[in-house]
Amino acid sequence: MKRPPAMLTAPWLISEAGAALVWAVYQRDWDGETIARARADRPAPYVNPGGSYAVDGDVAIVSVTGPIMRHGGMLADVSGATSDEQIRGALAAAAADPRITSVVLNLDSPGGEASGASDTADAIRALDAVKPVVAYVGGMAASKGYWFASAARQIVASRDAHLGSIGVRISLVDESAADQQAGTKRIEIVSGVSPDKRSIPVDDALVAKLQSQADDLAAVFVADVARGRKVSAETVVSNFGRGDVFIASKALAAGMVDEIGTIQTAITTARAAGRARRTMDPTIQAAA
Repeated sequence: MKRPPAMLTAPWLISEAGAALVWAVYQRDWDGETIARARADRPAPYVNPGGSYAVDGDVAIVSVTGPIMRHGGMLADVSGATSDEQIRGALAAAAADPRITSVVLNLDSPGGEASGASDTADAIRALDAVKPVVAYVGGMAASKGYWFASAARQIVASRDAHLGSIGVRISLVDESAADQQAGTKRIEIVSGVSPDKRSIPVDDALVAKLQSQADDLAAVFVADVARGRKVSAETVVSNFGRGDVFIASKALAAGMVDEIGTIQTAITTARAAGRARRTMDPTIQAAA
C-alpha cells in the first residue's frame, strides 16, 4: 500500500464517500502511460465539466463537479475533479463578459481539499456584488461544495439533491506497526524551537494538535456558512446536519436552501435578479 502524500493527510472539507473516492484514485498507478491511455479513452473533443463556462442568454453557468482540489493536476486532469483555479477563472470570465448579468453556480460535488475554499467563496461573494449568483445543486453539495453554495445569494436544489457535511476531516495513518514488521524504524528530527513540527509518533498529543487544527478550520467554515445563509453560527452547528447531509426537503426545512426546483428554476431566478440589477446599473450591458 502506498504511503499517503501530505496532500491526503492535510485538512479536507469532504464527505466520507468523497474521501474514499479521492483515496481510490490516488492508489492507482498513475504513470505517464496510464494517464495517456485514460485521456485517449475519453470522447473527443473532451472538456472537463469542472469549472466549465456556458452561456444561456444573459446568464453564465459555471459547473463545479466531482472532488474540488486547490490546483489543477493529476486528480483534476484524469478523474474529472474541479480545481479552485478553474472555478475562479470561470467566475472572472463571467465578471468580464459583457453579455452576462447573472450567474448560476451548478454544483455536484462531495467537497474537497480545504486549501483554497475561503478564497473561492470570497470570489463567489465578490461576483454576486456585481452580477447576482444563484447556486443550483442537482446532485450533491457537500462540505466544500456547500461552502461555495452558501456564498451565493440563493440556493436552489433538485428534489433528490443532498446538501451539508459541514466540517473538517483530517486522516492520520499510523504505519509504525508495519514499519516494525518490515524491520524499519522511522526517526523524525525537528528543530528545538519547533517541538510541534512533527508527524510521528502518532500519540495523544499529536491527535490533540490535529483536533485543534480541525476545530479552528471548522469554526471558519461555520462562520462563513452562517454569513451566507444569514443565520447564527449556533444555528449552523445545531440545525445544518451536524456533519451529515440532508436530502433537499430536509435541507429546505432547516434553512439550508431557499427553493426546490430544476436548473431552469435557478436560471430563471438568476436572470430576474440580474435584470433587476441591470435596471439599477445601466452600465451592465444586456445580452445581444
